[in-house]
Amino acid sequence: MPDLTCPCCGYMSGLTDQYDICGYCGWMHDPNIEFPDVPEDAANWTLRKAQRFYMAHGVSDPGVPAMREPQDETLKDPEWMPLDAYRSDDLKLLLAAQRGETDEVGALLGSGAAVEVSFRHGIHHSWTSLIWAAHGYGRTVQVLLGYGANPNARGKHSASPLVAAARTCSVEIVKALMRAGADPKLPDNSGISAAQQLDSPSLVQWLLVREPGSDPTERIERMRRALSETD
Repeated sequence: MPDLTCPCCGYMSGLTDQYDICGYCGWMHDPNIEFPDVPEDAANWTLRKAQRFYMAHGVSDPGVPAMREPQDETLKDPEWMPLDAYRSDDLKLLLAAQRGETDEVGALLGSGAAVEVSFRHGIHHSWTSLIWAAHGYGRTVQVLLGYGANPNARGKHSASPLVAAARTCSVEIVKALMRAGADPKLPDNSGISAAQQLDSPSLVQWLLVREPGSDPTERIERMRRALSETD
């Protein structure tokens, strides 16, 4: 696993997996709460609140003891941005794309939201709205491509639109991305291509859970054919 940028303080502090704790701010890494205002716990402590608390007090929440101060500023991710530095509509676009809310995505883009905006932290570092939508939301993908979304965008640690579509065996999304210029041979930044993603045993398991009674092998072979088409 890569050295992830802490979502709270922006330092590359050795976070490599879920539930690691940042040694600089005390934030516990959970990919499910890398989003702006998703509560971390019953007290409704969110990433946005944690960032604000860190900037004021040097720790991620009131229950965290004093942490060591970073001694090497080169460990600060230069691309990291606190959530308060994003435009509101840009954050809304990322969340709407992640949920496949096509009408909301279209409205936000129409009002000027940035199609290539991305979070700059954690495992989802540099995931654009198109990467989020390619995880199974075909109509949303079409809208984003219509507004010029880059079909070859790559997350800092993993994922590209094609790899995302392969993860969910979304044949029509793959075809739409390739018509828009996506390169099927281009690996994501973890070195995995869309075709290699189809070899993952977890994909078969995912399809069996998602579509009980279906033939995952047939679905995967359809994906292979779609990735090999060069019309």
